[in-house]
Amino acid sequence: MKIDNYSLSIIGFSTSVISSFLLFVGLFSAHWDYIVEHTFDTIFVLFFGALIPLGYIAGIFFIIKGILSREYSHLTITILVALGASTISLSLGLEIFTSSVLELYKLKLGVV
Repeated sequence: MKIDNYSLSIIGFSTSVISSFLLFVGLFSAHWDYIVEHTFDTIFVLFFGALIPLGYIAGIFFIIKGILSREYSHLTITILVALGASTISLSLGLEIFTSSVLELYKLKLGVV
């Protein structure tokens, strides 16, 4: 079974959306002090916070790679998934990533 670029793109966008939802629910239901003090919660936030942009960038990369290699088999469904993922990831993930995840990275790395 051959996995084409558009399938990998859909997997990347899906990873970004699922990470956005998990991170949003995790941060919505927990107190910030509890997240900073406990290692598992910190790992949860940093892991899913890193998966949001990585999944999104991987999705865009594989769309471009599929177009450049002239594979047009599933282009329309991939573009629809990309638009949906962009809406969800940018509305939930960008706000969470810029406020909470970057602040937590600064706290853990000791950058003031």
